[in-house]
Amino acid sequence: MKLRIAVIGDRHTVLGFALAGVEGKEPGDNPAETLNDYMNQDDLGVLIITSGAAEALQNEIERWKKERNFPIVVEIREHGKEITKDRINALLKRAVGMEAQA
Repeated sequence: MKLRIAVIGDRHTVLGFALAGVEGKEPGDNPAETLNDYMNQDDLGVLIITSGAAEALQNEIERWKKERNFPIVVEIREHGKEITKDRINALLKRAVGMEAQA
């Protein structure tokens, strides 16, 4: 089976990925529903999600990661925003169990 890639994020990110042929949605009024719609698709291999959407959906993303190995969820920086040191530390701690030291 051929697996697809999709993106959840701000309008600029979704548009940019659409130009490359990747389907995407903005989180909208119910971001959890948008996430669940994608996570329930058996042919989705990678879900790219912007940092802003990921922060709002952190609990739901963690729940899905515990339940399933696919799709792989990849967080990227949201258009026009920087990722803070606290956010990087949270991602590191979740991924490898340690924080970065300055």
